[in-house]
Amino acid sequence: MPLEAENAALRKKVRELEEEREILRKAAKLFRRGDALVNRLQSLSRISSAVTA
Repeated sequence: MPLEAENAALRKKVRELEEEREILRKAAKLFRRGDALVNRLQSLSRISSAVTA
């Protein structure tokens, strides 16, 4: 019985870690997309500054 309880606890921990990994993967994806948007906005700002100068 103690082994069954330990296995159940380990399975629960694996599920928790898998969920955490998925959340972190999605967050990293959002941050990468945010960086691309910042880069585009900075480029547009430079272009706008060059045109108006």
